[in-house]
Order: sequence, then structure tokens, then C-alpha cells
Amino acid sequence: MRVPDPVLVFLIFLLPVGGLSVTAGLLSVRRDPAPIQAPQDPTAQPAADPLAAVRASAQHVALVDGWMGSGSGFPVATVGGRTAYLTAGHVVRTAGPHSVVLADGRSLPIVRMDLPPDQSLDAGLVWVDGVESVIGIGPAPAPLARVWSAGWPQGVALVLSEGYEAGSIVRRPTGLGACSAMVCHGSSGGAVLDAEGHAVGIVVQLWEFVAVYVPIDAAMPWVAESLAR
Repeated sequence: MRVPDPVLVFLIFLLPVGGLSVTAGLLSVRRDPAPIQAPQDPTAQPAADPLAAVRASAQHVALVDGWMGSGSGFPVATVGGRTAYLTAGHVVRTAGPHSVVLADGRSLPIVRMDLPPDQSLDAGLVWVDGVESVIGIGPAPAPLARVWSAGWPQGVALVLSEGYEAGSIVRRPTGLGACSAMVCHGSSGGAVLDAEGHAVGIVVQLWEFVAVYVPIDAAMPWVAESLAR
């Protein structure tokens, strides 16, 4: 039998010595060496956060607070010192919105509201003073692309949830997008974001376990008209 190397341990066997049994013998066994750790570079920079752009945009999604409910909204343009928050049309129509609450806790009174003449477009604008940041607009996501919903479910807290663009699905509502990111009551009007942090949709409902949204490119022609007024 070949004996491996090189750490020695006792091998037990019996030798009769004066009526006594004595243990003796040696056996060599192999032990793997400890892995060598690469030295740490104290000047190395931490890896970049791949979701940095998404998190940064999500911080601008606000609570649209109302007398009869609440929703979410996100800033898309600043005109004449006032900022327009894009939200769901049914939030403007039914919640009686009176203020926009930012992620830093500031509550800003709504000074103007716009709704499209065609109510089949579930979009609306609420305007406030005192905000300068806006979220960029992105192209329609490809099927199965990663997307995120950002909103204020139940008006409790700003929530960012990851999902995937559904693409074409059975019984998909005409003209609407769908993704698997989590939404619930109060998320309406929140942003659907792509991996670059651009807004690609407006959350409008939870349908058949998916988040349904108005594609941003469907809403922007009307938004542009409202901004020009």
C-alpha cells in the first residue's frame, strides 16, 4: 500500500509485550495546504453600484397626497420655476390631490393640475414650486428587460421593486405595458424605470398579478402640449 505524504499520525496495532498489548506504529497522511490569499490593495476603489442610476431616479418619485386618497408621481419638466409631476389620471380625478410629498419629507402644495381631454389616456400632471430635479425619459423596454417600479404604496413609504418587462401577453390591455414589478394601492402614478434610471411608464393598476402601466411615449405628446400652455 502506498503511504501518502507528509503529516505523521499514529497507526494503532497490537504488540504482545509481557502479557500487555502495546500500541505502536506511524502513518503518513496528506493534508492540503491552506489557500494563498491575495494581498488587499488599500487604494482599490469599491465596485460601482449597478443600480446607482435607478436609485437616484427613484428618490425623485413623490407621494401625491389627497383629501380622498393618495397616489404617486414623478417630475418630468420644469417650466417658469414650476415643476410638473406626471401621475395617473385617475389619481387626479378621484384622490382630490392637494400636495406633493418628497422623499426628504417636504410637503409642497399643488398649484396647478392638468388632465388630457381623452380620458382613455390615464395620465395627469400636478405642478409644484420649489423643485428643480426631473427624471429623464427613456425608450420602451425590450421584452424581458429588467425594470423597476418606484412609488408610495398605501402612502406609507417610497418603495423600489424590481421586475421584468412582460412584452406581449395574452389579454394584454390595448396600448398599455405590463411588468412583474410589485405594485399595490397607492402605487398608481409611480414610475416604471429602466436600468439607466429613465422613466418608461406610469403605473396605473395591478392586473392579473402584473403591474400595468401607460408607456411614457404614449403620454409625452399630451405632456408636451400641457407644458407649452
